[in-house]
Amino acid sequence: MHKTATLIGAGILMFGAAACGSGGASASGGTSGTSGTGSVLTLAQSVPAKPWDLAKASIGPEAYYYQPVYDTLIRLDAQGAPAPNMAQSWSYDGKQTTLTLKLRPGLKFTDGTAVTAQVVKDNLLHTKGGADTAAAQLADIAGVEAVDDTTVAIKLDHPSPSLLPALGQVSGMIAGPKALTDPQTPIGSGPYRLDTSATIAGQQYTYVRYPGYWNARAFPYDTIVIKLLPDPTARTNALLAGQINGTLVSPQRVKTVQDAGMKTVVYSSGDIEGLFIWDRAGKKVPALGNVKVRQALNHAFDRQSIVKTVKLGLGKATTQVFDPDQPAYDASLDDRYPYDPAKAKQLLAEAVTRTASRSPCRTWRPSSLSSRRR
Repeated sequence: MHKTATLIGAGILMFGAAACGSGGASASGGTSGTSGTGSVLTLAQSVPAKPWDLAKASIGPEAYYYQPVYDTLIRLDAQGAPAPNMAQSWSYDGKQTTLTLKLRPGLKFTDGTAVTAQVVKDNLLHTKGGADTAAAQLADIAGVEAVDDTTVAIKLDHPSPSLLPALGQVSGMIAGPKALTDPQTPIGSGPYRLDTSATIAGQQYTYVRYPGYWNARAFPYDTIVIKLLPDPTARTNALLAGQINGTLVSPQRVKTVQDAGMKTVVYSSGDIEGLFIWDRAGKKVPALGNVKVRQALNHAFDRQSIVKTVKLGLGKATTQVFDPDQPAYDASLDDRYPYDPAKAKQLLAEAVTRTASRSPCRTWRPSSLSSRRR
């Protein structure tokens, strides 16, 4: 029986003193066939692959193309907590400024080259020297030392709680020495290697099992195929036709795939969509320099209705930039600006009165705010 799984990302609808907006939706994943010889998993991706050079990598959906070939130093479990992977253990010093990783012994890249502490050091410094988001996650690193063949010491200028999670993402991916100097073809130590004979750059990427991977049992498929299908309708049609086993779908297409008997899984993508009020000093839009105007904007939007109607319930209304699953999230802040049109009008009236009393020759109209947003 053909089985298909579709994951729908539940975005976060956020309106706050610094920002406001509507939640996004994304999805990935799928299952087809059974594990064993010849099993194939075919996925569709909405964004093109970036260069194989990890210094030019981002931590967005482009990571799907890297994951089969490049293993990470740390693995993030289902709750996002760091777990052993290439590094089987780690520890911080007393000041929390030196992170020492102990590599799993016997690791090899797909070209047979050994994974050593020196190669890990070269990778971290190489990625850090880039200019995309993967590099940004390593910005706190001051230096890296290869203590011995399997021990890496990462030096920090100051404690950085985000470092370990970063090492479980693209920033912690490790490429072979040849791929560092000539990244035309990826060489990693992950569960798969790129099959260049079945790959068409910009269209389809095919990965075949690397039998030397240390944890091969965790990856049941012998072949992974990722197809680039930017158009959401094309992805849905390919899913319904059985041409792919999993893809990203928007909330508006959930019912369509469910009616076709496909499995759907909702997850929190962590995406924030909204109107970000950067001009709080009022340099571009003078009205925004008045705190009452900004407060009025926050009271004027019915976040819950937007989540219900625009995102079909696949999202959460909040007044902050943090995902509810993140440690920095503060649930009490979401009660600060309830939907209250009357309060919004009152605040705007007070702002107009205050502006007029300060400068009787100059005033502004609240209605102009709707066409001048940042």
